[in-house]
Amino acid sequence: MFGQLIAIISKAIAFARRNIAVSFLIGVFVILSAKGASGQAFFTLSQTFINPIPKEFDLFGGAIALSGNLVLISAPNNDTGAISSGTAYLFDATTGRKLQTFSNPTPSRGDNFSWSVALSENRALIGTDSDNTSAENSGAAYLFDTITGKLLQTFLNPTPAENDRFGSSVVLLANKALISAPLDDIKAQDSGAVYLFDITTSKLLQTFLNPSPEAGDAFGTSTTLFGNFALIGAPSDNTGAKDSGAAYLFDITTGKLLQAFFKPHSCTK
Repeated sequence: MFGQLIAIISKAIAFARRNIAVSFLIGVFVILSAKGASGQAFFTLSQTFINPIPKEFDLFGGAIALSGNLVLISAPNNDTGAISSGTAYLFDATTGRKLQTFSNPTPSRGDNFSWSVALSENRALIGTDSDNTSAENSGAAYLFDTITGKLLQTFLNPTPAENDRFGSSVVLLANKALISAPLDDIKAQDSGAVYLFDITTSKLLQTFLNPSPEAGDAFGTSTTLFGNFALIGAPSDNTGAKDSGAAYLFDITTGKLLQAFFKPHSCTK
C-alpha cells in the first residue's frame, strides 16, 4: 500500500505508508523532492516522519496534507483520548520538527479523528467521520489554528443521521471548508451529500446533493475546491455502468451543477 495516499505541492511529492511490516500499522511518512530537467525528474528523500507516539494499528499516515512548509499527518486509530479516537500531528517539512499535536476535542471509542485532513495557510481542518455527537457515526469536523493549536470551529453534520460519515473528506480553500458525508441518505440510501461552510462564521453556505441519486453512490467520497468551483466524486455511481463512477462540477456561489463527468466508454462489469 506504499503510495496509496499521495499529495503534491511544488516539486515535492509526499507518500504515506500505513503498514510497514516491522511496525504493525504504526506508520511512516516520507517526502521526496523532484530534481532534474523537465521530463527527466528524479526524486531524492527530503524528510521522513515517524509516528511521535508509536503504537500498533495507529495508522499514522492514513491521511496527509501539505501547505507551504507545513505537513499535517493523521493517526486516526491513535488511542490518546479513547481507543481509536484519533490524533493528528503538524510538522515542519524542512526540519522534520513536530510543531503541534491535535487531539480529538470530544474523544470516544472509534471516532477516527483525522480520518481526513486539510491545510490552508494557518488553518487545519480535521475530519472525524465516526463521531457520535449528533448521531452514531454521523460525523464531525474541527478547524484549528496551526500556530497556537487552538480549536476555532466545530462543524457538525447539518442533517445528522446514523452512519452518514460526515467528515470523510475535507477541503480548505481561503475562508471556505468543503466537508462530505458520502453515506448521507437525503436522496437515497448512502447516495451522499457535501456541505460548504464559511470557516470564520461556521455558516452553511451550500448543500450539494447527488444529481443522479441511487443507493450506494457514495457521492462525496472525494472532493476538491479550486477557484469558484467544487468537484465532487461519486465512485459508485451507476450512470455509465454499475459502479463505474462519476464526478460533478458545481459553482460554489450559486450551487448550480455545471458539468457531469463519466468514465469514457463505461461498460458493465
